[in-house]
Amino acid sequence: MAFKFPFTNYHELNLDWILKKVETLSVKAEANANTIATYEERLQTAETQAQNAETSAANAQTAATSAAFVAENALTTANSAQSSADASGALASQAATKADAAQIAADNARQAAETAQATAANFDGRITSAEQQASEALNMAQGFDEQARAAITTANNAANVATEAQATANATALELARQRTALETIGSQQTATINSAGASQVTAINNAGQAVLDSIPSDYMNGVELVKDYTLGLYPQIEADYASILSFDNGADNIPVKNLKVNIIPNQSGTGDPSPTNIRPISGWTGAEIQRTGKNFLKVKYPGRTNNGITYALNEDGSISVSGTATGGSYFAQNYGFVTQYMTLLLPGTYTLHSDASSENLRIYGTLYDTSGSAIKNIGYDTGNGSTFTIADLTWFSFQINVLNGAVINTVVKPMLELGSTASAYESYQGETYEITFPSEAGTVYGGTLDVTGGLLTVTDGYIESYNGESIPKTWISDRDVYTAGTLPSTGAQVVYELANPIIYQLTPIQVKTLLGVNNIWADEGNTALTYRADLGLFITENCIANYTRFASIIAGVETGLTASQTYSAGDYFILGQKLYKAITNIATGATFTLGTNCEETTVGTELILAQ
Repeated sequence: MAFKFPFTNYHELNLDWILKKVETLSVKAEANANTIATYEERLQTAETQAQNAETSAANAQTAATSAAFVAENALTTANSAQSSADASGALASQAATKADAAQIAADNARQAAETAQATAANFDGRITSAEQQASEALNMAQGFDEQARAAITTANNAANVATEAQATANATALELARQRTALETIGSQQTATINSAGASQVTAINNAGQAVLDSIPSDYMNGVELVKDYTLGLYPQIEADYASILSFDNGADNIPVKNLKVNIIPNQSGTGDPSPTNIRPISGWTGAEIQRTGKNFLKVKYPGRTNNGITYALNEDGSISVSGTATGGSYFAQNYGFVTQYMTLLLPGTYTLHSDASSENLRIYGTLYDTSGSAIKNIGYDTGNGSTFTIADLTWFSFQINVLNGAVINTVVKPMLELGSTASAYESYQGETYEITFPSEAGTVYGGTLDVTGGLLTVTDGYIESYNGESIPKTWISDRDVYTAGTLPSTGAQVVYELANPIIYQLTPIQVKTLLGVNNIWADEGNTALTYRADLGLFITENCIANYTRFASIIAGVETGLTASQTYSAGDYFILGQKLYKAITNIATGATFTLGTNCEETTVGTELILAQ
């Protein structure tokens, strides 16, 4: 603002006014100086705050860099921890495998101890029984001698009759051939003679000749069938009652069985009594599979492979050639994952897995699966002595080979899975499967009888998917109830019940032929029964040995292993594995039986007749 004097004339200006203005200006100047000082202080404060902000920014940058470094170290530590965890997991898995193997070994040892104890107790009892029956056994020996001679005479007579029948058939065939030749010659002569007589005479002669020829084959074939029937009668006929697996060791070669029947039962999953809190689903069958094998149940189906330096080649006879140097633990399996086409389905029972090629470096074992595909357990390694296991339900089996790291292998593995707890000599798989499809009008079958050789399906049970008060004429089973007479199933339950009247369907009959010797016949759908023909030689041997072992403890020792339990002089006899052997040198207690060196197997027709 411009300064303005209050006076218009200078002569009016006086000192008092000037002093007052100077004083006023001084006050204002002092106020302005204070204001300037305040602004300077505020400016200095702003500069200080800016410097502090800059310092904080630098500190923040340093902290961010440190945080990044810490994060990187944390990631490295996490990766190391993951690697350690993976290694620990692998070690834990190996430890678990070893623990399983140890448990299985302990179970096998316990079973072996129990078997040994039972065998010892049985042996004591047999000794006591033998002492009590000595007199009876000696009398039976003479009777057995006569029976054996009679059996041999019967067999020889049967063979002579068969030979005579065959000779008669051959003579009949020769006579027929001669007559046919004569008739053909006469026919040719007559044809030449009647060429001029006309077609009617030729036709008459041909008809007459054909009538004669037709009569000859009929008689001849009847004779042949009579010979066949007579020959078949030489094979003993044996009935085998219902069992989950029909097993016999005296089958005749390539002879059809008779009356092969399957008792069809529904399949109920789970265990324990069915209840609303323990529902056990029920399933039926739309067909049947009849299985027939020899001793060996195992058919290796998975093709060969190379794994960690070891090559596995599947051979036509079911054996596996194994060769190479293992660069790590090497495996061959019948199944990778649950693929049943490569696996073996086993019925309840006791089985033994073994191979003569097993060792510490090459081990065979198996894995058991339930029917839903869940692995149950490994059955344990066979390193040369066999591995025995028992199953209580329908179970899938997968065969496997393990070669240890660093092992050099060049061998042929011949795996064998057989019924029972004893490993016997290898036999290749000789299985045959007979598939039967039920008629579509029968639907799913939950109970009944299948006559395989007669071609009849008899359905005895009906099925209700969800029970809702229907009338049930007879007994029943349910997925959630236990049957009690006079009660009904729960609403909503699966029910299989006995029909008031069975329903019969006609099928195509099927021939199932036996193998020579050991046969195992079964069906997944239920127990089987049949009538089979036994091989005459095996039948006589089996029955002679069976009768002989009744007094074997008096006339010859009974051995249960390859180590002699008593002393034998040259010429003495002993029983081992249902066969009769003779000592050809002196054998001390504890010595090992060696065929051809200190003992030999006898024959039924000579050495078996000991009473001479």
